[in-house]
Amino acid sequence: MSAAALFVWWPVAAGARAHATLAALVARGVAVLVLTDATTDHAALTSSLGTESAESADGWRALPLSAPLRARDLLLAARTHDLDLAQSWLITASDALAAVALQAGLYGVVAIGTGADRDDGVLIRYARDLSDVPRVLAPRGGGCWHTPG
Repeated sequence: MSAAALFVWWPVAAGARAHATLAALVARGVAVLVLTDATTDHAALTSSLGTESAESADGWRALPLSAPLRARDLLLAARTHDLDLAQSWLITASDALAAVALQAGLYGVVAIGTGADRDDGVLIRYARDLSDVPRVLAPRGGGCWHTPG
């Protein structure tokens, strides 16, 4: 059965509490993919997230993609990792990737920063930082957003 996922477009994951947040989400059964592009310094990525490889012991993984992020990148990642895009969210530094999320069929986008929550064909929510993301995820019909109903 396909699982819901959080796609985290780097460098939004940067920060002292990023690794702990990702590990906590994985512990709750959430598939977490940290999406990177060719310009990403993977040594800095793994160092800032408190791990030594592209796949952490805590279960999240880094996935190198093209830049700019495209819908087909998300579709391929979903197929490769058996993920349900209709239940999944993209975490990003701005809401500019909402069109990509919509085209890929994601449920929503969480933009780090401030703004008014809205629905542009895909839900757009705002979080203060990565550790604030679980607060803004909207469940479908109650319960946990990442648990199929």
